[in-house]
Amino acid sequence: MSTYEPMTVTRVRYVGGSHIEPPLDPDWSEMDKLRWHAGAVIADAGVPLRITLDDHSRLSCNGVDVPRMYGLTLGTWQSIHSFHDMWDYLNGVRAGAVEALTIFLDGDDPL
Repeated sequence: MSTYEPMTVTRVRYVGGSHIEPPLDPDWSEMDKLRWHAGAVIADAGVPLRITLDDHSRLSCNGVDVPRMYGLTLGTWQSIHSFHDMWDYLNGVRAGAVEALTIFLDGDDPL
């Protein structure tokens, strides 16, 4: 059983755009790609999200393990997704956190 923290990455901004350092390496394992993406979500959201990925989560269908599933802990909430679904889920976390931060910084009370 292994639990993984997000990679430490930085959003580098410049006139006309930005990029994440270090860049995503296509040769990394799926877990390392997800760790990188989780780090990018944290860098972009600007808030101290706690995201943990693990390789001991299992999903079974009719008693048969479904391979290559990844567990996610976000705060106290946990879920299991395939690589691509986890990538998409992290995109949603980023969008929600960035929107919440924008509302907070604009001084609007969402409640």
